[in-house]
Amino acid sequence: MPPRAPLRHHAHLVRPRFAGGLLLTLALVASGCGILGNGEATPTPDTGGEKVGSGRSVVAGAPSGPNIAVWLTSYGVMPWKTSIPSGGPVTFTIANHGEELHDFAIVRFDGDARTLPTDGGRLALGQLQIVTRSEPYPPGREWDVSTNLEPGRYVIVSTRSQDYSAGMGASFTVGATNDAPVPAPPADNAVGAYVVEHGVMLTTTRVKAGTIAIDIQNMGREAHDLAVARWRGDVDTLPVSAGRVMLDGLIEVHRVGMIPSGGRARVAVEAPAGYSYVVLATGTDEYERGMRAAFRAE
Repeated sequence: MPPRAPLRHHAHLVRPRFAGGLLLTLALVASGCGILGNGEATPTPDTGGEKVGSGRSVVAGAPSGPNIAVWLTSYGVMPWKTSIPSGGPVTFTIANHGEELHDFAIVRFDGDARTLPTDGGRLALGQLQIVTRSEPYPPGREWDVSTNLEPGRYVIVSTRSQDYSAGMGASFTVGATNDAPVPAPPADNAVGAYVVEHGVMLTTTRVKAGTIAIDIQNMGREAHDLAVARWRGDVDTLPVSAGRVMLDGLIEVHRVGMIPSGGRARVAVEAPAGYSYVVLATGTDEYERGMRAAFRAE
């Protein structure tokens, strides 16, 4: 098993959208800034002179269209399809929902997606059969990668730094089925929440105040105990003790319970204006390792 993701204290980037599907106006500066969960522009990270792709701003809502969508977060990878029936040309549309630079690569590998060779926590690139690899892209950006895939087993990864060891790897199969969970669009205009190791991604950061349904899907390989908590501060500032969020001290908490891999749960909240709702994993260190995301009622 790869090492556990490092502890982080960041807000998550997600796709802004009203629960009813009304697209928010995205205020992006010309330099290609992303959008934070609070709607503020976030500057492109310092790249140290590294060549970085510009891409386009992330499109709101669950993906549609002929391309295979892949969502990245810090630290997780979620393909919206985990297999295709036959080999040939294929185009992936990648969206960086994380708060750091991430790239996209496809590695031919017949083993478990979690067992690629590493060296000092980084992927051992010289030992990998890399089919294609993109430049890194900033948070809040989307880009396309086209390639030709032969039948076989692959791993979708981010190759930057220790991204893979922190959880950024997912299996993909050509010409055969894949037992990895497959995400579905949220039902009935609900807020979609997708859980991976180690991250949570949402389909919206802004909703109208009132009754809000949250459609939670566990796309990770492990079961996770989840909760939804009302909060007025930033998503990464909930009180933590001994690696766990202190849920008993919060004003409003909806305990979702343990959701198995591929499982799904639905929660409804009465969201007053001015408050955020945080979807989070309650296991030890999971919240601090990135398994959290929030939307705000207005």
